Amino acid sequence: MNFEEWSARYNPIPNHLDDNASFQDESGSGIMFETYGDELQYVLDIANTEPNRVWTYVDGDEGTWVTNGYHLVNRIGYFITAVPYDDKGGTEPFLDVQVDSYDEYDPDEDLHPAFDPVLKNEV
Repeated sequence: MNFEEWSARYNPIPNHLDDNASFQDESGSGIMFETYGDELQYVLDIANTEPNRVWTYVDGDEGTWVTNGYHLVNRIGYFITAVPYDDKGGTEPFLDVQVDSYDEYDPDEDLHPAFDPVLKNEV
C-alpha cells in the first residue's frame, strides 16, 4: 500500500493545533502531528483511548514509512486517522506504508573533487 492508498483508506485527520503542519491533504490542511508539546499530548490522549487510530511516521533504512501504532524509535511525527486499523487483538503484523524511498548511494557518483584522490590535486 502506498501513502495515497493509505490516506484514502484510513482518512488522516487535519492537525487542528498547527496551521502550518506538514503533509498537506487535498484541502491544504496539514495532517502530521509533531513529537513534542501540545501536539504530542494530543496524540498521547488519542493513543490512550483509541490506540488503533494512531500511526507513526518513521525513518527507516530504505526510506520513510507510516506504521500503525504509537512508536518512539526513529519517529518523525504522528498521524491520527478517522478510520481505525484492525490489528486483530495484536495478532496482525504491522501495517507499513512506504512514503519515500532512499536511492542507493553510489560513493563514486558526484564525488566532490576535494574528496576524490585522483582529482584532489586539481582543486
